[in-house]
Amino acid sequence: SKNGQKMAYLYFTEQLRDESYDVVEKLNHYGYDIHILTGDKRQRALDIARALKVRPAFVHADKTADEKKQIVRQLNPSLYVGDGLNDMAALSEAHVGFAMRGAFDV
Repeated sequence: SKNGQKMAYLYFTEQLRDESYDVVEKLNHYGYDIHILTGDKRQRALDIARALKVRPAFVHADKTADEKKQIVRQLNPSLYVGDGLNDMAALSEAHVGFAMRGAFDV
């Protein structure tokens, strides 16, 4: 902004890793239920779910770290993949947890 006037907007998006599609497809093929647990807004989560062919009913958006933990507890036994500090509680609650490179680097 300049003198209180907005001069420009910046928009950032994340790209799904190419292998994400194959992994989710294989897990679905073997009969596993794939859920998305995220603190992101629902529309963003639904866009990702649509791209990965995850059922909308299995999208849990706008969730806090504690809410993610509670969902994982209800879904156990489970495998949880997280990439941020707000995933720590859910990672520890899951039977198997994978911490992906991301905020953990910090």
